[in-house]
Amino acid sequence: MSDPITLAALLLCLLGSALYSGSETALYGLSRVHLELQADGGRPLARILNWLVQSDGPLLVTILVGNNLMLELASGLADNLVGGGQSSPAVVALIVTAVLAPTVFLFGEVLPKELFRRRPHRMLRAATPLLLLSRIVFWPVERVLTGVSWTLGRMFGLDAGRPVLLRGRSAVASYLEEGARQGTLPPRAADLARNAMGLRSSPVERCMTPWAQVECLQAGSSESERLAVLTDAVHSRLPVVGQDGTVRSYVHLLEVLGAPSKTDLMGHLRPLMALEPQTPIASALLSMRGGGRRMALVGSLDKPLGLVALKDLAEEITGDVVGL
Repeated sequence: MSDPITLAALLLCLLGSALYSGSETALYGLSRVHLELQADGGRPLARILNWLVQSDGPLLVTILVGNNLMLELASGLADNLVGGGQSSPAVVALIVTAVLAPTVFLFGEVLPKELFRRRPHRMLRAATPLLLLSRIVFWPVERVLTGVSWTLGRMFGLDAGRPVLLRGRSAVASYLEEGARQGTLPPRAADLARNAMGLRSSPVERCMTPWAQVECLQAGSSESERLAVLTDAVHSRLPVVGQDGTVRSYVHLLEVLGAPSKTDLMGHLRPLMALEPQTPIASALLSMRGGGRRMALVGSLDKPLGLVALKDLAEEITGDVVGL
């Protein structure tokens, strides 16, 4: 084989290795929903790619086989190209390693992986003909390796034959993201759904008002002091604190101001429920709505950490709410 032909074959092997390496990375960032929409739209390459990724395990095995084959061929071609004028195999091996290793690392690994990571759909469509051909040609080898992998998985208690699928919140989040990207779902609706899904993992202390910023009524204060607090209050519900610092209950500002005696707090006290700081917002919402409570204490009655209103919890989904 002449040097120009050998060099061209070597470059083709490097290109093949780059496509295989990039395809492996792109599979992990591929949106299956986006791909299915493209396939349903009648795009031939999208249909082929959608069929290929249905069996992602065998496809990954095929990619690994193809990549290793390209590297082996590139190494052999480089030996022939360099070894034409060299008699020592050791010198040839050193030269090939010194030249080929950084070249493969840069152009066969780093660069294609980054390109495929940034644009997984476009780059995978470009590599689809190679992947389809490889899936057909390497099918016998892939079947053997998949069988070995399955056997080893059974021996070590791993279910190697079961594909890993997106389920639950991960699947819903994927559909929401793709729907917003395609324009079929309004961004506001996607944000609301995404916020609602995060309520189970967000603690109630995230949206509480710290106790140092809470307006309180002192149970043992004078009539003038109570009226001053009620008149200047920004919030409509004020916790009532005893002389020992324990939170007893709370009062509604409108009830007190509308009563004939504005200083008779005992007739307007409402029970105040307490929530642990790590209580999920979803659980706090259920507890407060179920008990008809509009406000809750975060912490304990003798050691309050903050105050949270039903409005604060609702705003974790909808954003700022006025008039609640």
